Amino acid sequence: MSELKSGIAHLAARFPAVPVVPVFMHGLGKSMPRGEWLPVPFFCDVFVGLPLHWNGERKLFMDGLQDSLRALRKKLAAPDHN
Repeated sequence: MSELKSGIAHLAARFPAVPVVPVFMHGLGKSMPRGEWLPVPFFCDVFVGLPLHWNGERKLFMDGLQDSLRALRKKLAAPDHN
């Protein structure tokens, strides 16, 4: 996963009452391959994290968002123990 751009921090600072919900999606490249005009039926995984609120500091906010996305990504690889 590449480093996040800071645009989301600018939006969060401008609208501090609106929470930012981290979402990690996996498998979408298979459902819409490059160069295709129509989606291909394929399953994908979507993980939704807890809402984050602007805390007044860009670096701290972005670090928290990055950590949240990493935690969601780890759920993809976690074995199901049901």
